Amino acid sequence: MQDVTTLLGGLTFPESPRWRDDRLYDVVVVLGVNDSLVVASAGSAIFLHIAAPDYSPTRGCVALSQPDLLELLKGCDARARLWVQEEGPD
Repeated sequence: MQDVTTLLGGLTFPESPRWRDDRLYDVVVVLGVNDSLVVASAGSAIFLHIAAPDYSPTRGCVALSQPDLLELLKGCDARARLWVQEEGPD
């Protein structure tokens, strides 16, 4: 099990589970935080993390397979900016 608080440099997000048995938070990137003009009941943060084996929906996060996530992050440094855009229906 991995402590998400350690992964996030001491940041805590009360509505996100801090301990995961499923290892989906072994790699976590904070994409956004509900802290500037806090929206009630909108969750505490948006993460990029490892997807469940069946790619089941997240609770507002973005998830990729571990190999894809690690490949994406290879080219990132502290200045990198990741843009997430919803693809419309075909």
